[in-house]
Amino acid sequence: MKIGVFDSGMGGLSVLNGLVNLFSDNEYIYVADNKYSPYGTKTDEELINRGLAIIKYFESVNTELIIIACNTMSVYLDILQKHTNIKVLGVIKPTVHYVSSLGVNEVGLIATYNTVRNKTYQNMLLDLGIKTDALNCSFLVEIVEGKSNESASLLLKENSKNNHFESLTHLILGCTHFNLLKEEIKEVLPNINLVDTTDGIINELIKMGLTKKEQVNLNPIKIYSTLDVENLQSLIKKYNLFINNKYEVNILDI
Repeated sequence: MKIGVFDSGMGGLSVLNGLVNLFSDNEYIYVADNKYSPYGTKTDEELINRGLAIIKYFESVNTELIIIACNTMSVYLDILQKHTNIKVLGVIKPTVHYVSSLGVNEVGLIATYNTVRNKTYQNMLLDLGIKTDALNCSFLVEIVEGKSNESASLLLKENSKNNHFESLTHLILGCTHFNLLKEEIKEVLPNINLVDTTDGIINELIKMGLTKKEQVNLNPIKIYSTLDVENLQSLIKKYNLFINNKYEVNILDI
């Protein structure tokens, strides 16, 4: 199966990194939409239009499944799905399903401004009887993308003073960029369990019937940046992604 995956930048690559050698029979195409990064501060109209443009590209290369590896963009899943016959999978619903199996009545959530503002996580979880203690951590995206040299752990500690994460057992990483900062987050919250949205996607793919085959994926991963190929390549190496895989990074003008 040819699978298209996209995000505003590095975050979605952390999801892709968790999929390529777990569902290794598939071919993967990734779009890092750096030109419009960060998604977390864009308007609803901007995000929907951008999502539709990327989906149109994936249609042109005959992908059979599209994964929105971005929590902010996943808010608009239902709208985007109406514009394509290709199955589109977001990260929010699978993550909510996963959290509902944990037996908790409240969870922490760190996400971008838009994800927190839209309250999709909060409302879906509340419908299941689970409260949410949410915090906007858009500043962490800048650190992952190499646009800020500030300390992720210090910023998180300072900004979470009014939250009660220490009393909770689980924290949703409601932005896929945050998957790349797990060590820094654990420095601040050593006793909390981190919920990686990749786990929800894996469960959903299994439900869809994809064969779980753990081995090195021999298909070259096609990675595209809409802005800066060199910076994306350096960040892939910095975060030790796709160590055993062949991949190529090229520019995509959309």
